[in-house]
Amino acid sequence: MNDSFKIPSDVFDTDLLCFLNPNRFEYDLTIEKGKLLHKICICKISSFGTQVHIEDENFTEEEYNIIISNDCQNSINVEVKARCCDILKKREKDKRAIIIKASDAYLEVFRSTGDMDYLERAASIRSFKQVNNDDFLKVALTEISTKTLKYPFWLSNIVKVLLKSYSVEKLSSLKVEIEKCVQEKRESKEYSKERDYIDILYLLTSITKQEQHRLKALSFETEADDIWNNQGENTFYPTLPDLYHNAYQEINEINSIEPDIHKRIREKLVSANKYFIEILSKAGISYKMPFSEEEKRRIEKWIADEKWESPLDFIALLRNIPFASKENIEQYMDISRKGSVLSSMMGTNRLDDKGNTIGLDNPENSLRTEAHIYYRQKILYTLWMCIDKAANMKLLMEEDMLFYIMKNRMPYFLQDEDRLIFFAKGLMSGFNKDFMTASHILIPQMKWALRSIAEAHHGSLVKLEEERQEEATLGTILKQLENVMHEEIRFEMESFLQSGIDVNFRNKLSHGLLSSFEVMQYGIFLWWLCIKLFFNIDRIVVVK
Repeated sequence: MNDSFKIPSDVFDTDLLCFLNPNRFEYDLTIEKGKLLHKICICKISSFGTQVHIEDENFTEEEYNIIISNDCQNSINVEVKARCCDILKKREKDKRAIIIKASDAYLEVFRSTGDMDYLERAASIRSFKQVNNDDFLKVALTEISTKTLKYPFWLSNIVKVLLKSYSVEKLSSLKVEIEKCVQEKRESKEYSKERDYIDILYLLTSITKQEQHRLKALSFETEADDIWNNQGENTFYPTLPDLYHNAYQEINEINSIEPDIHKRIREKLVSANKYFIEILSKAGISYKMPFSEEEKRRIEKWIADEKWESPLDFIALLRNIPFASKENIEQYMDISRKGSVLSSMMGTNRLDDKGNTIGLDNPENSLRTEAHIYYRQKILYTLWMCIDKAANMKLLMEEDMLFYIMKNRMPYFLQDEDRLIFFAKGLMSGFNKDFMTASHILIPQMKWALRSIAEAHHGSLVKLEEERQEEATLGTILKQLENVMHEEIRFEMESFLQSGIDVNFRNKLSHGLLSSFEVMQYGIFLWWLCIKLFFNIDRIVVVK
């Protein structure tokens, strides 16, 4: 870099950005160079952070010329050198030399600062085999062993990067060290880090996917047990149910392999939820309570007493499972208002796993949604009992038989045999307990059916006067079904399918935001809604 713009060799990261602040410089040319280098050095170089990644930042031809004319790629400041080489590699036909130069410079910055993102970039910029060799891997593994092992977040990122160019076998020296880390974190009760190291062992194929689920379930369980066994009287531990729930989700993935652990964790989860609700109730705060064991036994008895002789009897039973009535919902809301005055004055703010707000609602709608969730639990339990009984009886539903039954019961909104094929395929998947497939087939069919019902009463929902004619959204369709459907049934569908403070099943499924466990858990309810919509439309629609 020319003499008019010298950067000290010993400033990095934030100190470097402060040095490059354009307000420090007096002359236009110097300010221009400072702005450009500031733009380059503020880019993130790892998977962590909110800034634009250096790979994604765009530069003009003039900016490339400023870098080259000032020889920034050979700056005495190795971070500037690394980043400018990183930028200029886009212009090179043979990128190998400049990539190696950038990688070596990033590695030098890492050794000077200890900041892990420089080590990650030193590896990630070499993410193709032509510039990777055993010499670099040896250096990278040495740096990992001496400086990175205690940071599982960064270790995981760097291992993922190295695995793009090197085989798992070449990284095998890390396995023993990481196994020691798992044991150390378990003994020191740093459970979150223990689980991070378990995930890295899976990346390195040191353990199987099933073993990963088992070890993480046991880690969550042990952490929760430590809290449970050492809790103070009338003390609120908000993370306790979540820890048992996380343990349950992990072990549920291998339920058939570890049934004893699954049963044990499930019992602990139920106990933790009950205690959690008791603590909240003492503060006058209501919580979405699971329905009682007595009600479960009543449902089980009802299902056991039902006599099924054919698949038609099974469909009839599913059709006759009722929605929550308006009286049910109002009764729940009245009891909740009387039992917890504080909660009845509060709305709902729902967060995702990262703490982002994904749903807001006012106190009245929040309480109404809570009531629907409560009664939905009963329906879900009933549905699973029905499905299990049908499986135990080996009551098989043939697809041709189902199609024939449905073809002879076509509702008024469905006069299209092609559409019927989709409905039959989706419902058949549910009868086979494949609710993942059923959900993906039935979600668009349900929207189509609801739109057809709305258009049967209101005419086309497409606004022809607008410049672009687009299909109505699900929210618009459900709004049009007010005074067409029974209101609590319409609200149930709206809440379940697209409410931010409820399951939000349709939106989350469409955007890939549901785990396989959640799709199976709630997919059966969607499947049942479609059965009700197809076979019981006369009981759902108020206006014929």
